[in-house]
Amino acid sequence: MKRIPFGEHVNIHQFITIGVSGRAKVWSFNVPPSTIGFITRMASNYFPSTKINIFVDGQNIEGVDIQRAIGDIQSPEEYDPPYVVINNIEVFVENGDVESHTFEFLIDGFLILRRQVD
Repeated sequence: MKRIPFGEHVNIHQFITIGVSGRAKVWSFNVPPSTIGFITRMASNYFPSTKINIFVDGQNIEGVDIQRAIGDIQSPEEYDPPYVVINNIEVFVENGDVESHTFEFLIDGFLILRRQVD
């Protein structure tokens, strides 16, 4: 089975500055229709009063707001087994701090062609 790295279709390290009490999409990726994605590594930075929500195919994978860093950008958290992605990945961050911050998120993994798993 040929693995196609996420990095061939999306910048795996994305970031955005969010103002005080702001909420924004920090990371997103639409899986190409002929493929299935597998998330193998994730990382984020974190600031006080931050809430992170990671959605895979519209479902919050943690089920709650995440209020901690996930791994480290230089040393991402590994997922084995990986998260399976059929359609898309979106990460939203809410900045509840009293100052603006630049939020970073890294999601890495691979794609395989659907016909290889059917």
